[in-house]
Amino acid sequence: KALCESRWTDLPENVVLDHIPNGIYIREKDLDMGIQMALREMSKSDLLIFVAPKQVELAGLLALIDMINLANLDIPMVFVNPQFVQSWEMLTGEPMKRYRVLERSLEPTFFLNQIEPEDDGDEVMLNAAVVSRVWPRPYSTWEDNPEDPESVDGYFLMHSSNIAPLPREKIVKMLEASRYAREMMEV
Repeated sequence: KALCESRWTDLPENVVLDHIPNGIYIREKDLDMGIQMALREMSKSDLLIFVAPKQVELAGLLALIDMINLANLDIPMVFVNPQFVQSWEMLTGEPMKRYRVLERSLEPTFFLNQIEPEDDGDEVMLNAAVVSRVWPRPYSTWEDNPEDPESVDGYFLMHSSNIAPLPREKIVKMLEASRYAREMMEV
């Protein structure tokens, strides 16, 4: 929240920056009073936009959704680059069931993620990649490679999927294969 407040100055009066409380709990009765009050305040919003919510915020988000549903409110929610599950081992039982219900209710419309691979010490660095989606088009993975004659505006399409974006590890493997192909062409 503090980082956003320092970067996003001069916000309109009706825009409030806040954060989803972190924690592991299942129902509202398990929340401490401070967290309950913070979530109730959020539930008074006309629109909620969540920027890059992570797994540690999932329980708080589910509690907020419970509060909104119990109050019979209809508040649109927009999730920008959500990463609700980063470790499947940590999400089991009731939280997993509730996450699956949330997941089925979402309509992915836009996705954008830049992949900057770590320097692996090779003479030729790996190019960056961008994963994007504008619904109803598929998720597409693009290599930032302006020297490639087959690139479009400096980006080469490596993969597309209607289901989900590729995991970072697979994208890095594809970038390594691309680098190897470039090295072989130079020989």
